[in-house]
Amino acid sequence: MENTHLDPAAQSGTACPQEQEQTIVVETTVTETPQLSRAEIVERVRQIVEAPINEVKDEVEYLKQNYYKVKRAEVEAAYKEHIESGKPEAEFVPQHDDLEEPLKELLASFKERKAQYLQALEKEREENLARKNALLDELKAIIDTPDEVGKQYQRV
Repeated sequence: MENTHLDPAAQSGTACPQEQEQTIVVETTVTETPQLSRAEIVERVRQIVEAPINEVKDEVEYLKQNYYKVKRAEVEAAYKEHIESGKPEAEFVPQHDDLEEPLKELLASFKERKAQYLQALEKEREENLARKNALLDELKAIIDTPDEVGKQYQRV
């Protein structure tokens, strides 16, 4: 048996503000993008693939996942139609997908750019860490020489 009477959020039926915000973000992401066809997905990826990585990485991933969901649904529908028409299961061959190759090329290009972006970001982080450590070392040196704190204070 749960002690929900001890949890104010459970009593009121509301979640904490952080949980509500996360829910809103998830709902917005899902409801903003209508169901697109595979061709529309490839075209949208083509439109955004050269945009700044940090602005479109989530959308590209979402579109990629959606593409394969739509493709799987189309193959399953064709398979069901094939079986319902009385043809043997072993004779079913999915139709060739002319859109998958262009999508893979676009995604490979995006993946390369994303790797370069992440490498540059990591380099920047390392440089920032080195600067931070240098400042900390300098502050430690100032603290270790209490006689010269006044002189060091003016320098900093």
